[in-house]
Amino acid sequence: MSVRLSPLKLSPLSSSRSRSSAPKPFQPLNPRPFLQARVGTEVLIRLKWAQTEYKGTLESIDSYMNVLLRDTQEFIDGKPTGSLGLVLIRCNNILYMGSADAIEMTDMELK
Repeated sequence: MSVRLSPLKLSPLSSSRSRSSAPKPFQPLNPRPFLQARVGTEVLIRLKWAQTEYKGTLESIDSYMNVLLRDTQEFIDGKPTGSLGLVLIRCNNILYMGSADAIEMTDMELK
């Protein structure tokens, strides 16, 4: 038994679709300059483990993206556990980092 394939007919792009609406290719962004610009501001860092968060002033960040915070407060499950002062957080422990200005830390039981 033989199968005969017909040639594939391609239609040109319709005139209603402009080339500018084509999706742009993904451009990776280097986060280091963005984070360097945030030195001196208050940030909130969430660790990958045990719902732990640290809120403090970003003191510095190195080439491996290890983070140094000063005036740091620790929160576990949204509850404050105390003030830690100067804290170094290794880069591979960080789940996310954000600006602490937009986040209000409250006790989870009070909500």
